[in-house]
Amino acid sequence: MDYDIRAVKRAIVIFVLVPISCAQQRAKQLPVRTYTTADGLPRDRVFKIVPDPRGFLWFCTYDGLSRFDGYEFVNYSVAQGLPHRVVFDLLITRGGDYWVATSAGVARFNPHASTSEAKFKTYLPTGRPDAEVITDLYEDSSATIWVGTGNGFHKLRQNGRDWQLEYVSLGENTGEQLDITRLVEDSPGVLWIGTEQLHHGC
Repeated sequence: MDYDIRAVKRAIVIFVLVPISCAQQRAKQLPVRTYTTADGLPRDRVFKIVPDPRGFLWFCTYDGLSRFDGYEFVNYSVAQGLPHRVVFDLLITRGGDYWVATSAGVARFNPHASTSEAKFKTYLPTGRPDAEVITDLYEDSSATIWVGTGNGFHKLRQNGRDWQLEYVSLGENTGEQLDITRLVEDSPGVLWIGTEQLHHGC
């Protein structure tokens, strides 16, 4: 598989709902509804919004993961077993698994579990400083789950009934910290990887 590397900046946005009724309203002011902590969102700093197959919207925020049903927010944070309050991404696989990217590992999430201990199971990369900061998750066309971290590119590999994170070199030199910012598949087998390369002294 060939990999192309292109720097991509990550945007931080506050969730704004913009209903578009018809093309004729392009020149008019659109109605805007803003949702904040006053409406139940755990934090106004939102990194990503992900729809799920059941019609919910999930918000990855600076203070946990939040589910929105159109009326109210249900929030998940460290009190519910999340490994870290900062959530950068959520991946819902085609098989129905939920994976949460946090500043302290990637967690497999079972939203139907009855206890906080069972809701999240955390997996950590090993051997690379800052790799526990999981920045981006992506499932490609072959159902492989790729993991961008604060220091290096990884993939999730199933090991029996469990999972492990496997480092994948992109050709970075020893001492270089490769911050993965974005993953996307252009066509089957072609994965684009946005990076920010940080150099460290000896």
